[in-house]
Amino acid sequence: MAQKSDIEWTDATWNPVTGCTKVGPGCDNCYAERFAERRRGICGPPYPVSADEEGDPVTLAEARSLTFAHRRKVLLVSTPTIRGLSRIEREYEASDQRRFFVPCPHCGAMQWLKFDRLRW
Repeated sequence: MAQKSDIEWTDATWNPVTGCTKVGPGCDNCYAERFAERRRGICGPPYPVSADEEGDPVTLAEARSLTFAHRRKVLLVSTPTIRGLSRIEREYEASDQRRFFVPCPHCGAMQWLKFDRLRW
């Protein structure tokens, strides 16, 4: 996490993304791309955002996490971008598609949290 940020609306930033697909003019100032550039060479050999010559970035990241195998937990977290082109969508479809469960405030039974039913 960056302890200092030039972004006017925040004090600090953190972004685990190592690559994405540029989809519009808003991508010109991509935080994720700058983060990936800063991470080059940390905890292993450098790799480009696309990891063209070194292989798949997710595979590389998972291999690097083996250093901490006794306590590692691999999470792929992102917001899907373009349907059919989104890496996170492909990874989700290939996963066991776990659900987030929360206790019922009345009886305590665990229930799948469905955001369309959430009342604020």
